Amino acid sequence: MALLNVFVDFRCRCSLLASARRSLAPSAPINAVQKSTMDFNLANYKEIKSVFPCLEVKKEENKTAAETETINKKWTFVGTFLFAAVRAMTKPTQQSAYLNAYEAIRDKIFNGELTGGTKLVEERLAEELGVSRTPIRESIRKLEQEGLIKNRKVANPSDADLRHMFQVRMLLEGFAARSAATYMSEESLTKLHECVITGRNGTVEEIMMANYAFHDIIVQASHNPVMIDIIDRMQSIIYLFRKTVVYHKRPFLIDEHEEIYEAIRDHDGDKAEKLMKEHLQADLDFCLHLLQRGQLK
Repeated sequence: MALLNVFVDFRCRCSLLASARRSLAPSAPINAVQKSTMDFNLANYKEIKSVFPCLEVKKEENKTAAETETINKKWTFVGTFLFAAVRAMTKPTQQSAYLNAYEAIRDKIFNGELTGGTKLVEERLAEELGVSRTPIRESIRKLEQEGLIKNRKVANPSDADLRHMFQVRMLLEGFAARSAATYMSEESLTKLHECVITGRNGTVEEIMMANYAFHDIIVQASHNPVMIDIIDRMQSIIYLFRKTVVYHKRPFLIDEHEEIYEAIRDHDGDKAEKLMKEHLQADLDFCLHLLQRGQLK
């Protein structure tokens, strides 16, 4: 517990130091410390000493060249060490800014606030979310990789886009269903059945989660990391169409899940693969129907 308290105290002090460092003037920096991109100033040793009273760094007038060099070396060690600590602790904050921006933009697309064809403006989003343009730029890049954004605009999928994506899903998830019929554990099989039950009796949000879990359990049972990664990178765009079939109550959706579950339970790989492909084809046909009617946004 004592060690934990020291660590917590150290983090707090480093945070104070980071704030103080941003306000320090860049005058008279220590050369050796500059090499580690820090702009420590010997004239500001009192501010550092107030944050870290354990540091015995002192400065007196009329120091000789040798004595000044000794102080510089001492500051080099202190500055490099503290810079590494502060940098390590501020890095998660930068990562958090990116993740928060990514999730905020993604959710705006999911909930329809950013509709298909909407152009994304970095400056406007940065101001709205209270972050710099860097995490916004990184978020847009990731969303482009996931298929939610195309050419800096919210994706407005065409018939061809839908067909291409579902063709890939049919190939991969069809194989996953075949593999699951051989390799799925009893524990996973029980969870798969629970997804079917929730799909019949749950709320809309619970059905959404059960739908995701149903497909994910089957994909994970393949034990193929390459396939799992490919499907994972498609999850955002898949979510949009999962939401479509659930919120628009596609007929026989859960019945098909139950048939797939039973085929996997009975270790019938051929049937499980066939049913999964037919299930996804039905999803595609349903989405294309809504797209043609202008109801898929």
